[in-house]
Amino acid sequence: MRPTEFDYFAPGTLDEAIGLLKKYNGEAKVLAGGQSLLPLLKSRVTSIPYLVDIANIESLTYITRNDKALLVGSTTKVSALENYNNFGKNFEIIKEATASIADPLIRNMGTVGGNIAHGDPGNDLPAVLMALDGSVTVTGPGGQRHISARELYLDSYTTSIKDNEIITEVQFPFWGTHSSGTYIKFKKPAGDFSIAAIAIQLKVNKDGICERFGAALASVGPTSIFLRKASEVMVGSKITPTAMKKAAETAVKEINPVADRNGTVDQKRELVRRMFIEGTRKSLRKL
Repeated sequence: MRPTEFDYFAPGTLDEAIGLLKKYNGEAKVLAGGQSLLPLLKSRVTSIPYLVDIANIESLTYITRNDKALLVGSTTKVSALENYNNFGKNFEIIKEATASIADPLIRNMGTVGGNIAHGDPGNDLPAVLMALDGSVTVTGPGGQRHISARELYLDSYTTSIKDNEIITEVQFPFWGTHSSGTYIKFKKPAGDFSIAAIAIQLKVNKDGICERFGAALASVGPTSIFLRKASEVMVGSKITPTAMKKAAETAVKEINPVADRNGTVDQKRELVRRMFIEGTRKSLRKL
């Protein structure tokens, strides 16, 4: 099926792109890699009269690292992030998540900003960004503002990014020494989409006490889900089997899965429980 007709723009600068979004006032949509948006247009799930393709804005393609965070331009390809060679233990969670996204062709076309901005609850990078307590910088006619990933997602395909704003940078914060994380994805029998996926990042002190903990889910609800209460349970004590079990039970109570052909509500809760414990154990083994 072909999409409905639309006007296509390929601006060469950020200012030009923002000007187009402002001009068409809510009727234009940003196109980055297109791997999330184009299937919706082709199936006519949605129709958009104006597309603003930001792929040619070279200033939005980069990966750099400082002592506080890994900074990624929004049009950076997923494959470029996957193949970045300076992750270290702190950012293994990113490498695992990017490697799990679809196939090499999709990763070579899809962008980091697009994966995060689309608001698809099955996308992988939003959960990673939530677990790390990361953020995005968005730029619009009024200038720049920063949005925490944990406050970004409002509903399915709905974010707190305004119609005339563009994600320009994604910040994955550095948790320091004695920190590590993991990404686990339980895939459907066919294809690369998940029934559930979990991102976990943790940090312990020299005595083995958990100082920071972040856990987030993909594909379990209408949005990516930050497990706030379960994460809080882990902080302040040693990460023992008892502590992991208690936190996993808390995580199960934070979600409201829906029964479908991929499983019952109870099956999905049990899957999250097991993935939470497995992801925590795997992260600990990396320290």
